[in-house]
Amino acid sequence: MKIAITGADRATGALLSRRLSDEHQIRPIGSAAQPESDLGSVSEHYQRVDLRLAHAVRPALANCDVVVHCQPHDPGSQEGPEQEILDVVARGTYVLVNTAHEVGIGRVILLSHLDLMQDYPEDFTVSEHWMPNPRAEADSLAPYMAELVGRELARIGKIECLCLRLGDLGGADGTSEEDTVSAVKKALYRELKPESGYQWHLEHVASAGRFAASARG
Repeated sequence: MKIAITGADRATGALLSRRLSDEHQIRPIGSAAQPESDLGSVSEHYQRVDLRLAHAVRPALANCDVVVHCQPHDPGSQEGPEQEILDVVARGTYVLVNTAHEVGIGRVILLSHLDLMQDYPEDFTVSEHWMPNPRAEADSLAPYMAELVGRELARIGKIECLCLRLGDLGGADGTSEEDTVSAVKKALYRELKPESGYQWHLEHVASAGRFAASARG
């Protein structure tokens, strides 16, 4: 399978670029001139792409089968004021998903963040069925805006979109590297049978803390 991975210049995208390259052809994409983490054997294929520009995104996705969109999981990595962060993540996701559809890609795996649910009281058992509760700041709003873009484009039949909400990579109350890789691998092949009539799937992936499956019972 040929997989384009956005956010490959940051830790989560770099991890997936390394770990998925044993079984798949990886095309790592980022916004920085050079990735901050080791991409392993696919380092030479790294491309700097502004996801807001369809003419730049199109060749980066050419001949790919799936997009793993890691950028929204770490929106604070974007440089500039808050409005720039929101624009890069929200408009970038919109252009990316539409362009993926145009070039014949059928599935996008969108990595969001469990911080969207963090402000619910600690004694609440919060699952994927709860409404997100983002804070009024770019780092929190950007992942939610990316989710809305993916969900609505899936709703109108543009593409399959599987959203995985992760905690901080390797954090004590976050999502381990192993669980991150495992969740994405499963999402690559998950068969969607949406009751809603459109190709959207949402899942929480936490290794420890209040959002872990063991904590929810």
